[in-house]
Amino acid sequence: MAYQSYETYQKDDSKLLKGILIGAALGAAVAMLDRSTRQSMKQRSIGVKDTTKNLVRTVKDDPQSLTSGMKETFQSASTAVNDVVEDVKHLMNTVDSVKNTGMQAVEQVKGAGSEVAKIGSKLKDAGQDVKEHSKDTVAEISDKNSTSPTSTSGPSYADLDNNPHVVGRNQGN
Repeated sequence: MAYQSYETYQKDDSKLLKGILIGAALGAAVAMLDRSTRQSMKQRSIGVKDTTKNLVRTVKDDPQSLTSGMKETFQSASTAVNDVVEDVKHLMNTVDSVKNTGMQAVEQVKGAGSEVAKIGSKLKDAGQDVKEHSKDTVAEISDKNSTSPTSTSGPSYADLDNNPHVVGRNQGN
């Protein structure tokens, strides 16, 4: 593309602007041919004129009312913004509270986990105590049966260690 001088660019730009303005004017003129469009434009123009007159009259007659009305509007907006800020602060406090409560719940669950581990350890110890007591009881029964003339052979310590569910011949019935 060839370099255009500033004057050529301005001429092309002004041609475009002229074309847009002429097109808009022709479009408005064609639209005005319709009676309902003319009536609508007339009513809108009258409404804008009346609103403008009323505003000018109000400012001229009582400029304080306009400024006080604007002050009230700004104060109302300021109050609304302050309310929103307070609501956001309250929401953030609630979120922090929930977060802290959640962290406390996690700590309680961790504590409960250690309690469960302690209980499991105690249960394991109790199981070992029962096993030891069972060995002692089996040993006592074996000693009594071996000294008695009508004894039947019972389980041995090796049987109890290898298969804790072994029961003597006469003990399972």
